[in-house]
Amino acid sequence: MEDTRREIEIEGRRIPYVLRWSVRARYLRADIGLRTGLRVTLPEGLSESKVDSFLRSRRRWLLRALSRLERLASIIPDRSLEHGTSVPYLGETLTLNLSIGKPARVGRLGDSLIVHIPRRTRAAVRSALEGWYRAQAARVLGDHARELGERYSLSYRKIVIRDQKRRWGSCSSTGTLSFNWRLLLAPAEIARYLVAHELAHRVHPDHSRRFWDKVAELCPGFREQERWLKKNGVSLVL
Repeated sequence: MEDTRREIEIEGRRIPYVLRWSVRARYLRADIGLRTGLRVTLPEGLSESKVDSFLRSRRRWLLRALSRLERLASIIPDRSLEHGTSVPYLGETLTLNLSIGKPARVGRLGDSLIVHIPRRTRAAVRSALEGWYRAQAARVLGDHARELGERYSLSYRKIVIRDQKRRWGSCSSTGTLSFNWRLLLAPAEIARYLVAHELAHRVHPDHSRRFWDKVAELCPGFREQERWLKKNGVSLVL
């Protein structure tokens, strides 16, 4: 069955949601996303009449989650990723130029990103863009790490680009530096700060005073970048 739009009233608030039927689901469940809103998944064979009581039994969670998403929505930009819209890149603004074809690929031309995709859907555009940002992150962050490593005699094993949900970077005990590709959605100095932060862990694998002194040596004025990231990090999404 196709997904269906429904609505429920809880504590005087009308809440729309999407009802989905699933042959794989074993339990009735609900999830909330900034892009998707509230979605309820109903196992095949279970009556839809169960949904209202299910959501009402979770009203506290539901209302708290909706409130949190509303706060995030006031901070996070609404990126439709349509032709002619823009995305950030290291403090610059790049305009999307979409074209249809295979294989999917992205290339920069001046202040434009040429996005070649098999179908013009948001999911296809986002997937292609993420691949491009990941490649750029490996290059940009790798260059920063090599430059700082050579200048301050700091060694590391390799650079890994990840899609971490709650972390911007990490440094393993074996010397692998991992970074979130979304750093490239921030101003350039934020990416440089994160590289300095993780390289400092190669000397001090903690957050002691000596560690922060090392960060200050590698990235003078880093506190400004740290404050920016804490305040605006949630907005670094496509």
